[in-house]
Amino acid sequence: MTAPASPAPWSSSPAAATTSARPVAQTLNATGIVHKHTLPYRSQTNGKVERLNPTLLDEWAYVRPYSSNAERTEPLADFLHTYNYHRC
Repeated sequence: MTAPASPAPWSSSPAAATTSARPVAQTLNATGIVHKHTLPYRSQTNGKVERLNPTLLDEWAYVRPYSSNAERTEPLADFLHTYNYHRC
Protein backbone atom coordinates (compact mmCIF):
# COMPACT_ATOMS: atom_id res chain seq x y z
CA MET A 1 0.00 0.00 0.00
CA THR A 2 1.41 3.38 -0.98
CA ALA A 3 1.01 6.63 0.91
CA PRO A 4 -1.30 9.22 -0.65
CA ALA A 5 0.44 11.86 -2.69
CA SER A 6 0.79 15.30 -1.17
CA PRO A 7 -1.65 17.88 -2.51
CA ALA A 8 -0.67 19.83 -5.57
CA PRO A 9 0.19 23.53 -5.01
CA TRP A 10 -3.05 24.55 -6.72
CA SER A 11 -5.13 22.17 -4.61
CA SER A 12 -7.95 23.53 -2.52
CA SER A 13 -6.89 21.60 0.58
CA PRO A 14 -6.14 23.66 3.70
CA ALA A 15 -2.52 22.47 3.79
CA ALA A 16 -1.91 23.54 0.19
CA ALA A 17 -3.56 26.90 0.74
CA THR A 18 -1.38 27.61 3.77
CA THR A 19 1.80 26.53 2.01
CA SER A 20 1.19 28.49 -1.18
CA ALA A 21 -0.22 31.58 0.56
CA ARG A 22 2.72 32.13 2.91
CA PRO A 23 5.00 33.97 0.40
CA VAL A 24 2.07 36.11 -0.69
CA ALA A 25 1.22 37.02 2.91
CA GLN A 26 4.85 37.88 3.63
CA THR A 27 5.01 40.15 0.59
CA LEU A 28 1.75 41.86 1.51
CA ASN A 29 2.91 42.43 5.08
CA ALA A 30 6.29 43.77 3.94
CA THR A 31 4.61 46.32 1.66
CA GLY A 32 1.88 47.30 4.13
CA ILE A 33 -0.98 45.92 2.01
CA VAL A 34 -4.03 44.58 3.86
CA HIS A 35 -5.44 41.45 2.20
CA LYS A 36 -9.23 41.41 2.33
CA HIS A 37 -11.33 38.42 1.35
CA THR A 38 -14.62 38.67 -0.50
CA LEU A 39 -17.27 36.07 -1.11
CA PRO A 40 -16.84 34.18 -4.37
CA TYR A 41 -19.20 35.08 -7.23
CA ARG A 42 -20.39 38.15 -5.35
CA SER A 43 -19.80 41.10 -7.63
CA GLN A 44 -21.47 43.47 -5.16
CA THR A 45 -18.47 43.15 -2.81
CA ASN A 46 -15.71 43.17 -5.41
CA GLY A 47 -17.33 45.14 -8.22
CA LYS A 48 -14.42 47.52 -8.74
CA VAL A 49 -11.96 44.77 -9.60
CA GLU A 50 -14.62 42.92 -11.59
CA ARG A 51 -14.94 46.05 -13.75
CA LEU A 52 -11.19 46.74 -13.86
CA ASN A 53 -10.24 43.31 -15.25
CA PRO A 54 -12.14 43.57 -18.57
CA THR A 55 -11.09 47.21 -18.89
CA LEU A 56 -7.43 46.23 -18.52
CA LEU A 57 -7.83 43.61 -21.21
CA ASP A 58 -9.69 45.89 -23.63
CA GLU A 59 -7.83 49.15 -23.12
CA TRP A 60 -4.30 48.09 -22.19
CA ALA A 61 -3.23 44.45 -22.54
CA TYR A 62 -4.75 43.70 -25.96
CA VAL A 63 -4.78 47.15 -27.56
CA ARG A 64 -1.94 46.05 -29.82
CA PRO A 65 0.43 43.10 -30.10
CA TYR A 66 3.49 43.35 -27.89
CA SER A 67 6.76 41.57 -28.54
CA SER A 68 7.43 40.83 -24.85
CA ASN A 69 5.91 41.05 -21.41
CA ALA A 70 8.34 43.85 -20.53
CA GLU A 71 7.12 45.86 -23.51
CA ARG A 72 3.49 45.34 -22.44
CA THR A 73 4.25 46.24 -18.80
CA GLU A 74 5.95 49.52 -19.72
CA PRO A 75 2.72 51.51 -20.44
CA LEU A 76 0.83 50.01 -17.47
CA ALA A 77 1.68 52.78 -14.97
CA ASP A 78 0.46 55.48 -17.38
CA PHE A 79 -2.70 53.53 -18.12
CA LEU A 80 -3.47 53.04 -14.42
CA HIS A 81 -2.90 56.74 -13.71
CA THR A 82 -5.30 57.68 -16.51
CA TYR A 83 -7.82 55.07 -15.36
CA ASN A 84 -7.71 56.23 -11.73
CA TYR A 85 -7.57 60.00 -12.19
CA HIS A 86 -8.62 61.14 -15.67
CA ARG A 87 -11.52 58.99 -16.86
CA CYS A 88 -14.89 60.58 -17.54
